[in-house]
Amino acid sequence: MRFVSVCNSDIGIKKQKNQDALLLLHARQDVDDDVVLAVICDGVGGLARGEWASAVVAKAFRQWFYERTEMLGQQSEPEQVVFNDWDQLIQMLHKNMKQVAEREGCRLGTTVEALLLMRGRYYICHVGDCRTYLVDQKIQQLTVDHTVVQQEIMAGRLTADQARRDVRQSLLWQCVGAGKKVVPDFLTGDIQKGQMFLLCCDGFRRRTTEEEMSRLGLRSGLRAKKMQGILDHITDLCKKRGEKDNISSILILERTPGVLFQRGIFRSMEAENLQRHVITKDILMEHSSTDL
Repeated sequence: MRFVSVCNSDIGIKKQKNQDALLLLHARQDVDDDVVLAVICDGVGGLARGEWASAVVAKAFRQWFYERTEMLGQQSEPEQVVFNDWDQLIQMLHKNMKQVAEREGCRLGTTVEALLLMRGRYYICHVGDCRTYLVDQKIQQLTVDHTVVQQEIMAGRLTADQARRDVRQSLLWQCVGAGKKVVPDFLTGDIQKGQMFLLCCDGFRRRTTEEEMSRLGLRSGLRAKKMQGILDHITDLCKKRGEKDNISSILILERTPGVLFQRGIFRSMEAENLQRHVITKDILMEHSSTDL
């Protein structure tokens, strides 16, 4: 399978810094087989601390991709290897961030939304309230938010509509770097021709709904040249509606024959995205924890 992807990350109308970190990587296993890793991390804590936490996780997933992709391509059933790797990575990051927080007397953490597309399957690692959607005939939320209001919904004490207006809607019950333990959700499934995957932070989807995103043109079979425009439009719409958080999203299309594709798109987006949201944060990550 071949894929084309676009992304957007906006500081929003109030934040002083963008605490979201995005990672978007493509590798070519053979002529008609791509491997894609997409990650969105939404930092929690003070400005520098949240930005640092999200960048650390994005950098760790980038290193994992570079070190493990070739080996995974040789596995007949890579699911267990991928999820074991990711769980070990999350546990290590959680432990290290907690140590930094305790030493510095601060609060920090980050959500993690990671999506790997490889050999006709998708693999998801989910911690927090960023989301992964599958876009086919309809828009389907694949992940379940790790928030207090989601627990209330599942317990029958809140409706989805009530939860959208609840003041606790951004209150997490787990994230990487805070709390006694972190237990990621892992999901996998088959990829069908022409499907799309949307990764987004809470700032992107809080002011809209799946139904509205569909009406705005987010649907399977979307032409590649329109993908960026839809993300940009939804981002602008969120800002006009008063969204105060950072607004980040990644959209990935399985490219079927007849869908417009420009070979330079994923390469240029990868370079731009890494430079803006990960590489520029390497300087921050190389500082000692006392610089936070």
